[in-house]
Amino acid sequence: MSALTRMYHSRDICHARVLTVVPYSTNPNNPIPIYDITTTFDKPTVPVTLPAGTQGPPLSVISIDHLPSLIPRESSEQFSEALMPSLLQLKERTTARVWKQAEDLFKQKVATLPESLRA
Repeated sequence: MSALTRMYHSRDICHARVLTVVPYSTNPNNPIPIYDITTTFDKPTVPVTLPAGTQGPPLSVISIDHLPSLIPRESSEQFSEALMPSLLQLKERTTARVWKQAEDLFKQKVATLPESLRA
């Protein structure tokens, strides 16, 4: 009997109406091998195909591969590491690509504002 089938036959789960699994990590070699795709914020869940003859509620999985709020320290460190090269270019903001593109985008968006809001 598979772990999924045993889970479905547990007394508590048999009385549930819907089950959703949200893995902490969406590693392709995940310890809960019931899915093999990544979901998105637009479509956060996918149904899981249950073994034939399994009794129980429908099962879905959320496997969004970027849930940084679950690992804030690691996310902050990774974001800081990615941001640092751009911050170091701030002194050359008129010529550095990332800052020039940011300024151009800012000006483009400001141009869409009503004249009375432009300063």
